[in-house]
Amino acid sequence: MAKLSKDKRDRVILVALVSVFAMAAAWMLLVRSQQEKLKQIAVETRNIDEQIKGTRRLLAQREEFAKTLQKINAEVSKREDGMASGDRFFWFVNMLNKFKANYDVEIPQISPETVGPVGIFPEFPYQAATFKISGSAHFYDFGRFLKDFENQNPYVRIQNLDLEPDTTPNSEKVTFRMDVVTLIKPATT
Repeated sequence: MAKLSKDKRDRVILVALVSVFAMAAAWMLLVRSQQEKLKQIAVETRNIDEQIKGTRRLLAQREEFAKTLQKINAEVSKREDGMASGDRFFWFVNMLNKFKANYDVEIPQISPETVGPVGIFPEFPYQAATFKISGSAHFYDFGRFLKDFENQNPYVRIQNLDLEPDTTPNSEKVTFRMDVVTLIKPATT
């Protein structure tokens, strides 16, 4: 067997080379592509496992989220109790009369409200009612009234304030006109 003819030896070498190339081709086409697919599947499996763990964490926190939502809804409801509701004109006149009882301020004119969007944030769930009021008071009394009114009513703002001296002879008062803007409690369904 040590001595093969040149023709047989070339055939053996050719068969060996073809076999090596065939095995290399089979490795490249079949085995390597399968290994790549296995790597991709392993990565996808890890990603899905992480998603499942995240979902399980969220499910475990669901009860905590429900309690937090309930607390937030109760707080929002409590805060909305200070907003205008029902007959807004009656609500405003009643609130204003109770408040001004402690001050020497005369407010003989209150116009019915005009309702419109607040315009602070897009999709803000509240509307605003604007009341135009006018009256007279001593300057110092009016200043205290105005300061306390805005500070004690967090959902009420004064806009377009116009102060002028009272034109009545020997009067030490000022006349005022202003818009009082208040948030409206949304109707519950």
